[in-house]
Amino acid sequence: MPNNQPVLKENTLNIISEQNMWEERRRRLLLLVGFRTIILSGLLISTIVAHARASTPAEILALVPLYTVAGLSFLANLIYAVIFKFKAPVLGQVVTQLAGDLLFAAAILYFTGGVQSAFSFFFLLTAINGAVILARFGSLTLATAAALIYLAEIILQYNGILVPPISSNNGSIGLMVYLNAALVHTFSIYMVTLLTIFLSEQANRAHHTAIAVSHDLSKLKEFHLAVLQNLPVGVITLNSQDQVVFVNNLAKLMCEDEKLEIGQELKVIFSEELNGYSEGKVITTGREDGAEALLVRFSPLMENDKTLGHIITLQDVSTVQQMERQLHQKERLASLGELAAGMAHEIRNPLASVRGSIELLARRLPKEGAEQGLINIAVREIDRLNSLISDFLTYARPQKINLSPCDISQLCRETVALLQNDLPAYIKLAVLGSQHITINADGAKLRQVIWNLLKNSIDACNDAMEHKIIIDLAETADTLSIIVKDDGAGITKEQLKHLFVPFFSTKSQGSGLGLAIVGRIIEEHSGTIQVQSTPGNGATFILNIPKNPG
Repeated sequence: MPNNQPVLKENTLNIISEQNMWEERRRRLLLLVGFRTIILSGLLISTIVAHARASTPAEILALVPLYTVAGLSFLANLIYAVIFKFKAPVLGQVVTQLAGDLLFAAAILYFTGGVQSAFSFFFLLTAINGAVILARFGSLTLATAAALIYLAEIILQYNGILVPPISSNNGSIGLMVYLNAALVHTFSIYMVTLLTIFLSEQANRAHHTAIAVSHDLSKLKEFHLAVLQNLPVGVITLNSQDQVVFVNNLAKLMCEDEKLEIGQELKVIFSEELNGYSEGKVITTGREDGAEALLVRFSPLMENDKTLGHIITLQDVSTVQQMERQLHQKERLASLGELAAGMAHEIRNPLASVRGSIELLARRLPKEGAEQGLINIAVREIDRLNSLISDFLTYARPQKINLSPCDISQLCRETVALLQNDLPAYIKLAVLGSQHITINADGAKLRQVIWNLLKNSIDACNDAMEHKIIIDLAETADTLSIIVKDDGAGITKEQLKHLFVPFFSTKSQGSGLGLAIVGRIIEEHSGTIQVQSTPGNGATFILNIPKNPG
């Protein structure tokens, strides 16, 4: 890994350099327009000062070319700015502006005395500008052009072909002056160009490195952000003033969205102090997604023994708590099952004796009369108590299931047929799905499951309107789904929590063991139960049973 890092870094630099080269040239070209404006303003001010100090018409007349050159250069610079605004090709703008700078430098040199001019440094400025904007070859080419133009001007001046307007002593200037000016300016142009190229390349390299580092940091930030957003826990980070600076998506789901705004204070999110939450504390919520319990941890964010802020982590422990409740419930039921076997015989034997005695007593009493009615009530309640004991034993001391091929479609239709005899006229029963679906199961126990679910659905339907109860069968390669759906009163959220708890019932005459037995039988078949319901809109029970339970 360490050996690959420089290669990756170099590739990143090359990509970023290629992408940003022309944009960087545009930026520098804009700076050149601004720099040229400052230089031209300085030249114009100098010309005005010289004009104010001129004492003769000839001196004033000699300044006219300077005004002309400065004005034309200002006009050209304005045109450059307009072209730049309309985003003309960068290379064309660079060549045009630098060529214009060379002409400007040549004109200023001519009108201010040629070899005697104090403004010959404009050739150096042009070379510097070229080295900043162009690559190495382009910069040296521009420097050569600047040197050749300067040499051509002073050679023509020396030979009397090009006579500057403000130079009055061309003939008195010796050859050594021309040679010295040629050498000094040529050497200066190239040295300044080479030095500027070196500094410009160093600056470019540093700039591209900074861009690459910024790019890498941005990618690293995106990666870290993706990690935080996809953590299986909610994360909220606070600054030293306990204001929110980051919150991931899961935390937004766990809390109310309108409270989790960047810059929001902690006390608005949590009404109570969290200083005692360092070891974790469970709080309850009323969220729509069904989770009720959150494990909240509040810990400081430290750096070099300095507290920068705090981190809050939120973990949904509703499933864990539900599993704990189920485990405790199973432990209680296991103990209850051991007790139930002995208790059943102790209760059933006296019940049988009491029922037999009441039946003997009934034979000696008149068949008509109040006494016979009381005896019937006693017998009915004894039978109900005996049925309750049987259901209790079925749940608390389940028998081993007997697996065999079972046609679930036929089983459901037979169960529906049995219920049809006593079914109210306002309720319709229907079985959907395939005609024949066979799985390995205990048919008698699954029949009891279907019976209990249909009875519950029937009890949930009132006679104020017509109702329909549907059994739908669906299958995959390995699983059978039995879906029992009604349009009755539905089940509240609070009732859903205790739906399969023994002895919990919403019916006045219910034992509270029907759904508990359903849950136990489906569990014995290695299946699962899902319940979907909205109060007033019915309920749907989805039983998922493996076709070959292990």
